[in-house]
Amino acid sequence: MRVATRFLHVGATNPGAVIDVTRQSGLVPCPASLPERVRDVFGARHPTLARRRDHDSPHSAPAPRRKRRGGPGAPVGGGLRAGRRRWRRRAFRLGSGPWTTAVRSGVARRGPAPRADAVPEAHTRRRERASDPECAARRRRPPRRPPSTAGLPAGESEGCPAADEAVLCGCRPRRLPLQPVSLGFRLAVVRHARLRRPGSLVRSELDCPAMRGNRGVSRRSVLSALPVAALAAVPADILTARRRMATAPAPFPQPAVPTSPPVPGPGAQVVEQTLDVRLTDVLVPGYGRVTTRTYNGTIPGPTLRVRGGQTLRLTHVNGLPPNPPHTGGRNTPHRPNSFNLHTHGMHVSPSGDADNVLREFAPRTVDEAAAGAPEPRYVTTVQIPAGHPAGTYWYHPHLHGAIAEQIVGGMTGVIVVEGDIDEIPEIRAAADIVLCINELKLKDGKVPAFTSGGWMAGIPSTFTVNGTVNPTLRLRPGEVQRWRMVAATAFTALRLQVVAEQGNLTMHQIAQDGVTLTRPVALDLLDLAMGNRADVLVRGDAPGRYELRADGLPGPMMTVEVAGDPVEPTMALPASLPPGRPFLDDGDITEPGADREVVFHTDERVFAGAFPNAFRVLGTHPTPAADPGGDLTRDPAYGLFDPQYTNHTLRLGTVERWTVRTDETMPAHSHPFHLHTNQVLLTHRNGRRLDPPVWHDTIALAGGAPGDSATFLVRYEDFTGRTIAHCHQLHHEDLGMMQTVDYVER
Repeated sequence: MRVATRFLHVGATNPGAVIDVTRQSGLVPCPASLPERVRDVFGARHPTLARRRDHDSPHSAPAPRRKRRGGPGAPVGGGLRAGRRRWRRRAFRLGSGPWTTAVRSGVARRGPAPRADAVPEAHTRRRERASDPECAARRRRPPRRPPSTAGLPAGESEGCPAADEAVLCGCRPRRLPLQPVSLGFRLAVVRHARLRRPGSLVRSELDCPAMRGNRGVSRRSVLSALPVAALAAVPADILTARRRMATAPAPFPQPAVPTSPPVPGPGAQVVEQTLDVRLTDVLVPGYGRVTTRTYNGTIPGPTLRVRGGQTLRLTHVNGLPPNPPHTGGRNTPHRPNSFNLHTHGMHVSPSGDADNVLREFAPRTVDEAAAGAPEPRYVTTVQIPAGHPAGTYWYHPHLHGAIAEQIVGGMTGVIVVEGDIDEIPEIRAAADIVLCINELKLKDGKVPAFTSGGWMAGIPSTFTVNGTVNPTLRLRPGEVQRWRMVAATAFTALRLQVVAEQGNLTMHQIAQDGVTLTRPVALDLLDLAMGNRADVLVRGDAPGRYELRADGLPGPMMTVEVAGDPVEPTMALPASLPPGRPFLDDGDITEPGADREVVFHTDERVFAGAFPNAFRVLGTHPTPAADPGGDLTRDPAYGLFDPQYTNHTLRLGTVERWTVRTDETMPAHSHPFHLHTNQVLLTHRNGRRLDPPVWHDTIALAGGAPGDSATFLVRYEDFTGRTIAHCHQLHHEDLGMMQTVDYVER
């Protein structure tokens, strides 16, 4: 509740304008006796108020005057700034937004900035107004008596009769008396003279006959007294609520969830969304402003919610600048402003216009941009199988040579496939919260170009949760929340825990990489490689501040504040879960003894130039060497990605066993393995059997002596087409640590 000046926005076709000093609900009641056009202003905007009316005053048209540099009537340009300073001292400025308060100079303005091109026309100099007989008559008019309030309900008054006549054609401001302000206080509605264009400066006057008994107080004094008077009239409980709202903590950030109306027609429902990609000036709370490539102007992009049996149709707009010229090879960074789309972890087709990472969504060329050609659009259509596991997935660009630079700038988003796990009573009762963890690499407010193998040297990672550095999530004691955790990182694996002096919060994992586990698993430490996801249930324990931290990182990812009234009774955790996928075992293997092996290996100082190291994928069916009889550690092609060579031909319906490992000796050198299209069942890690096995689509492999190894079973199902398997340390992928796989009919 406050008294403030409300300005009715004036459109370009409606040069007339109304300014009113009005009430908020209950503070200054709007009397029924006011004219209809005035009541409309007090209640809501009315199109007729902006309609231009002809004034019968001789001052409706501008009086002849000498044009001065920067003064009224001066053209836009040179002296406008000086003229604006003079006129601001005795004028209201009409803003372009719903709220603008600018009374004389020195009064704070709320709302959009004034129009820079506003120029007054219907103003006259003071000495010309003083000689006008009608203006002189107005000044000599005796004050009216305040209207009688007899017979009106308590708290009501008949209103200000001057409000119907307060057409002030530039007359000198009257001196207003200082009277106690009550709930019946009115200020006159002020009409102004004809304007050259909307947004001009106008002379105005505030007048109320109830205040004419005393003289000697200016408009400035009355306007300054209004906030104090308004506060005196506001009940204490409302003021307390206002203070509570002002000090309320910011809500926890969540990515936008667009709503898609059902597309009519036969078959399954189509979920449509446009993903607009361009360089955007983004505010990263806790860091500052950055200029980076984004989906729809946010980090991360919108969260896409779908169900099995639906079709996801995405329209991509490439609003990025033309690609710079490239003279290097295919396994060096190139085409940074082209992209495509990968629905990471989803079991969908890798062909056509679906999850096809061999496509390219190119921007306009230099000539097309110069000619003003429209920004190109591309369509991705993903048909989601009816039995698709319900869980958390994510999307990101996957064009070889451009992935790392785009993902460290924030081009990521979350996909939620809804289904059976969401209907479990204990899970349905929990708040569903997305935690998309991005790793940004920023220097001077932007992502450095990927121009050398050491492009990130000396640039620390900035970790955000839903686009904010260390946001605060609130949790009541006894409350259970479901956290959908997405490691949308390019370079860093995360070992996470929720810690505090009073003890850790336990994470109860219910899904890994989108596939539901057989039962919740209580964890103090949660490992997420680059690209992994985990759904966990977290229950508030002892009140206090907790922090979501990752080993080896200096600051917290997120703060968890356990506070408020305890939930009674304490929310329960589920005892069992519906399995997301049936298990495989060694008896399902189609060809025993025909196992596949993948070995991640790096040779240093192989190439001249900015990218000297060779990031190879060896093992079964590596890419052939350029010189098979030569030194393979110096070979420029051996084990490096070649889109024309198929490393693995995989037949539908078969089950195979793979072993993947790294021969890196340094633990910090991680090579997560990611296979597109089909999820894999991890059965052994470093030679030890897992009981039970766990479904993954990305498997962490850290270096060491020896480096990590993992064994998994995989069944190739449903979809044919060419796609890839690769290291999900995306710097390595862009430099060639990738292989081509081809799913074919059996």
